Amino acid sequence: MKQVKDLELKIEKVKDSLCGFLSFNKKSTRRFGRCGFTVAELLIAVGLFTTIITIAIGAYIKMLQQQGLMTGLMAANDNVSLVLEQIMREIRTGKDFNPDSGNKLESLSFINDRGCEVTYSFFSNSIKRSQVDNIICEASEGILTSENVKIGEFSFNINKKSGNGVLAGTDFEEIEIVIKVSNEEAAGVEKENEIRTRVSARKYFGN
Repeated sequence: MKQVKDLELKIEKVKDSLCGFLSFNKKSTRRFGRCGFTVAELLIAVGLFTTIITIAIGAYIKMLQQQGLMTGLMAANDNVSLVLEQIMREIRTGKDFNPDSGNKLESLSFINDRGCEVTYSFFSNSIKRSQVDNIICEASEGILTSENVKIGEFSFNINKKSGNGVLAGTDFEEIEIVIKVSNEEAAGVEKENEIRTRVSARKYFGN
């Protein structure tokens, strides 16, 4: 019996030591024979855990929204860059620009390398290309930008320039193209990117 009591005392000392290490009340431990949490401690722990999780989830959701916004804007920029390259390529080989000067113009007409009269214009938050019917070309028109790309501005600034060197005495147009683009899918988020570039026709001579 004495050995059993000694063993019980040793077990009780170990339990007291563990409870002391975990900062629990030793009196309550001896009374109930075990370590435990009070209701207040549980409520505080749950409250802290809920607060931390809420903050973490909010930050994670915001990060996902920002990532989606940037991905959509990059895709929109890629689409507009392809359209802009097409416009610039046609302008470089074009002539007879109408108008031949002016700022913040929402459309530009000219004769392209194939002899077709084409017009690039700003139409319903998108970029439109139209072509006039003549002996060489058939009439056509269409939207160049994707449906999820929102164009806030598409304008031309046209300045008359005089050539130097072998081009002395020759006037030509230097055309600045301004495009403001955003992603239509990013609802409720105001994020717009502006693209500016300059181009001039290379056909200064000839018909």
